[in-house]
Amino acid sequence: MISFIAIGKNIGQILDKCLLSIEHFCRNNNINNYEIIYVDSNSCDNSVKIALSHTNLIKVIKEAPNAAKARNAGFTMSTGDILFFIDGDMTLESDFYSAVFDNNC
Repeated sequence: MISFIAIGKNIGQILDKCLLSIEHFCRNNNINNYEIIYVDSNSCDNSVKIALSHTNLIKVIKEAPNAAKARNAGFTMSTGDILFFIDGDMTLESDFYSAVFDNNC
């Protein structure tokens, strides 16, 4: 299983794009066994609400004071044997899969 751990603070306007890119990445690469964890660093906007509006695969952790602690909190909550950390203001391209999981490297 792959655990996608997204972190952010006050990124409600762009978080949806990040989470959708993870979902598309998994769908386009036939990844069915994954989870998405969003770790929020005390946002004052609608970031948590947006994260919770996604699939039931989303786990949300609130109140991580900084990026390092947010990543550690995501790691602790994850159940995957592969961990993929992403900032909530980034997106994944579907063809990134072959660059990461190509066994010929």
